[in-house]
Amino acid sequence: MRPFRALLGGASLLGVLAAPLVGQPRSAYLPPPGTLVVQVGGIDTRFDARFGSTGVGRAGSARTLWGSEFEAAIQQRLRLPSIEELRAPLDGLLQATADTAAPTPGLRVTPDNFRLGGAHVRLQSERATLPLSLGLTVLPRISVGAALPLYRGSRTRIAGLGLDGGTLGLNPDTVWNRVRFARAGAEYAALGAGRLLPTRGSVLGRELQARFRRRFGAADTLRLPAATLGAGVEGLDSLGLAAAAFGPDSLDAGAPTWWLGDLELFARAQLLNTAGPAAYPTGPGLALRSTVSGALRLPTGDAGGAGNLFSTPRDAGHGGFSARLDNDLFLGRHFWASVVAEYRAVAAAELARWVVSPAAPFDSAAAVRIVDYDPGDELVIELAPRLRFGEALSLGGRFAYLSRGEGVFNDVGAAGEIPASVLNTAARTAQVAGVELRYSTLPAAAERQRVLPLEVSFEYLATLAGSGGAPAARIAQIGVSVFPRLWGRR
Repeated sequence: MRPFRALLGGASLLGVLAAPLVGQPRSAYLPPPGTLVVQVGGIDTRFDARFGSTGVGRAGSARTLWGSEFEAAIQQRLRLPSIEELRAPLDGLLQATADTAAPTPGLRVTPDNFRLGGAHVRLQSERATLPLSLGLTVLPRISVGAALPLYRGSRTRIAGLGLDGGTLGLNPDTVWNRVRFARAGAEYAALGAGRLLPTRGSVLGRELQARFRRRFGAADTLRLPAATLGAGVEGLDSLGLAAAAFGPDSLDAGAPTWWLGDLELFARAQLLNTAGPAAYPTGPGLALRSTVSGALRLPTGDAGGAGNLFSTPRDAGHGGFSARLDNDLFLGRHFWASVVAEYRAVAAAELARWVVSPAAPFDSAAAVRIVDYDPGDELVIELAPRLRFGEALSLGGRFAYLSRGEGVFNDVGAAGEIPASVLNTAARTAQVAGVELRYSTLPAAAERQRVLPLEVSFEYLATLAGSGGAPAARIAQIGVSVFPRLWGRR
């Protein structure tokens, strides 16, 4: 298991999931020359599970909760001396209070009845995107434009942290229990005043209660914790266990900040159009539009700092180019479908990253180094069938296959004690499906000059399957496109 790779792999594919939504218009339609296309929107992407293994060369598509890969390493770190030091005095107390009338006279402290429990971790990654795209039809069937996303995030937070199956809880009354434990012997007063005690429903808790009642009467009943130590970050952190598990400063993912992504310059050319100049055909029969486009990605975005253990890499600071083919197929006035294929070549870039050994993912002494990161090329294939209701409304679905190549990290300059290659991520794939609701005034604006030509869409997507650590993402998107005419006949 490669915990840190899991963070890198899942976070990097978030960029692939959002990329088709952020850049160029997702349609083969090109408005008349002189028309400016202004697109703005909002995209909320989050996930708390992932698909498949994350090691290089591994396969698999099983869905696992995000954070479960850290549990074994956390369990090792929770074996603290302060916990182990309770075993001997508690075992001595059992021997000091033992008698033949006790429910279990020979009871001793064992790993089965004295344990913190198994660690469970649940992480959630969140990203908000505000895409902005400007396009201009400069010639019949030719348009140029630029796209620039604004991000809020990425942020990975601890959605759940606790212990399952333990027998210990927080001492509810250290003063009361100190006095009662001291009656069995002054050396046990510190045990009664400690932070942890067996829970009242555990084997040790029931036995201690029974023995103290027999020896000292009901008035001296112990006040034992009602619940185990498994209530989350707060409960663990009150004992310093959270910091012990994750290392200093790793629990606070930091307040999310806004930052600019990479600028894309694109050009589009319509190769085929049997649907006519209107955005949506008005007559019966079969019609087809096909548009090819290319984009140059400039590394203008802020790649950010190394962050902390749970900081996810930003999908910015990389150059590259993309090629794309949009096809719209119309069947009469009411049914149409879009088929999109896009290939994105992403260049490597130098970034600051935590270089952490998979064998010790929570090592607070791990070095932050400048590494060369190649996130891998991307491929997106989409099918979006839609049904129009009247002139303005349409309801449709979207199905997409997304893939990203292996992510490769290389040392810049002299390699450290831990090579940067330990951060390499496997190739990832994702299969996404969703629904879309769209409102368009383009047909009405073509007939009536005083109607503002615009389209508003809402879309919800979910990842159904994947591999290589792909996030089981949920994406909600709203988009607004306005088509003002700058020159030409209105």
